[in-house]
Amino acid sequence: MLICWQLFAMILGQRTMVFPGPAESFRYAFELLKKPYTYRCISATMSRMLEGFLIALFWGLVFGIIAGNKTWIGDFLSPFITTLRAVPTASLVYLFIVLAGFKKAPVCLVVLICFPILYEGVKSGIENIPKNLIHATEVDGASFFRSNFRIYLPLAELVDVEKELERIAKELKKAEGQSAGMAAKLSNEAFLAKAPANVVEAEREKARKLEALVENLRESKAKLEALR
Repeated sequence: MLICWQLFAMILGQRTMVFPGPAESFRYAFELLKKPYTYRCISATMSRMLEGFLIALFWGLVFGIIAGNKTWIGDFLSPFITTLRAVPTASLVYLFIVLAGFKKAPVCLVVLICFPILYEGVKSGIENIPKNLIHATEVDGASFFRSNFRIYLPLAELVDVEKELERIAKELKKAEGQSAGMAAKLSNEAFLAKAPANVVEAEREKARKLEALVENLRESKAKLEALR
């Protein structure tokens, strides 16, 4: 390879600026490595590349998560992502230079290259999550964001659903009894008249917690029944 390089340089003669030989190229490279300006240029280029990658990573995660959870959004974005991947990056260099300037053009190029790849990776990863894991997050009461950023074990495979339903049914019956007893206590005019205000408020707080527990147990029971 070096021999071919040198032969072409010799054919062109003294036109080293057009096609310098390997010796001249290495010599110039070593000279540049001795100058602090070279390292400032390298660090500036690397920082712009990192900036572009972080921007692409952020938007790739955002749109990838949304598209992975909402099929219609993925279908809507699909033509745009396909177009971004199909467009030759080199053809947009001058456009980015004109629109963003020399300093921001590398950032735009890195975003253009990395965003479709990161988006597709995140979207495909979410779409390939087993359905039983998704059901497990729902049983656990996970929100949209928690279900995407936390790791859950497949509840349907690790837990005996029937036994878990029996346990929840017992807890639900107990909680419903306690909630009914607390409601009866708070509806007792004699208790409300004699008990201090702080005691009444404490009992009402207990009643609210019991009601929330009953509601959570009912939701968990319904979701577990869906796993049968």
